[in-house]
Amino acid sequence: MLLLGFYFLLRPGEYAYTDNPDAAPFRLCDVHLLIHNRRIHYAQATPQELTRVNYVALEFTTQKNGVRGELVGLGLSGHPVWCPVKTLVRRVSHLKSFNAPPTTPIYSYFRQRWQRIDTSLLTTYLRNAVTPWATDMAFSLTKSPYGPCERRALWLSYAPEWTRT
Repeated sequence: MLLLGFYFLLRPGEYAYTDNPDAAPFRLCDVHLLIHNRRIHYAQATPQELTRVNYVALEFTTQKNGVRGELVGLGLSGHPVWCPVKTLVRRVSHLKSFNAPPTTPIYSYFRQRWQRIDTSLLTTYLRNAVTPWATDMAFSLTKSPYGPCERRALWLSYAPEWTRT
């Protein structure tokens, strides 16, 4: 989820559960998948087709920064993990495997029952991931040889895998 928030520049309530009544999370039906120029619907996509998706988009419906119906899309990054396409395809695959309805928020996951990834959980994982690494490496958020993208990627590498998809 953190990767989706990072790549699509989303607000926390758009990719993770929050108590904020104004939050407008992206849902499974807001996801658009493409193989080259051919759009495939997530519900009819075969596992083989999902592995060939090379472009994904999120459709803005009620999100604050978007124009209703606007698509914001990204292509393959070339990395097997740090890729917006592969990340969103993993989310779609997980939701499809448990027959999630179209209105299911993309932050949902199934582990014996439907659960949700919330903003406080993601914050906890980020803090836990950064603290030991920052201490060991004398890492400073303000004085670092790494740029913001690299710092965020390093933080995310310590988060549990289910939070990254």
